[in-house]
Amino acid sequence: MRTAPVDPVSLRADVTWVDEHVDENTVCIIGSACNYGYGTIDPIEELAEVALAHGTGCTSTAASAAGCSPSARSSATTSPSSTSGFGG
Repeated sequence: MRTAPVDPVSLRADVTWVDEHVDENTVCIIGSACNYGYGTIDPIEELAEVALAHGTGCTSTAASAAGCSPSARSSATTSPSSTSGFGG
């Protein structure tokens, strides 16, 4: 597992670093939406684009976003991605 550095101001994952460190052993890129400690949301769309470009998986901890963002709370029950399939 590799942990990407975060921008010291925005506290979001460094997408350029992620892109430069994906290799043949990369299975999945994981972003945080939202970070419990700070409430920041990683650039999920950009991380997904990196994953797509490298042919690897991508996921986020979006289930936790419902407590961080009013827009996430309103879409959490209607978004197909809100059902992860884990845990039944």
